[in-house]
Amino acid sequence: MNINDDDGGVTDIRAARDELLADPESQIAYDRRKYIISMAKMLRSWRRQAGLTQDALKVESGLLQSTISRIESPNNRSMPSLETIIAFAHGCGHPLTLGRPSELIERAATASIEDDFEVKKAAAEEDDLAISL
Repeated sequence: MNINDDDGGVTDIRAARDELLADPESQIAYDRRKYIISMAKMLRSWRRQAGLTQDALKVESGLLQSTISRIESPNNRSMPSLETIIAFAHGCGHPLTLGRPSELIERAATASIEDDFEVKKAAAEEDDLAISL
């Protein structure tokens, strides 16, 4: 994709981004922003899958509606706290597992209640760090 620059020339956006991200501090800021946006999308998805409005989630989670709105927004400037994520997940009835990405954690995300114990047992046997909240 190309855009016009200040001199009337054309700049390739990807090349400009790559040049900017060559700076380690810019790369860190870019990655942080990407994680915040991913978290916002995931949380909004959990709420919608639960069939809850923000007001209904407020009742279920104990979070303020303004907090829910802020953390679901891709324009949010900071990552929500772990305490907020836990309240949000529990309010949506969504299981929350913290740990290293692995096949077992992916399996846990799709496991039925009956399978849940077996997945956690397998994770423990593989010495995989996983905490279900």
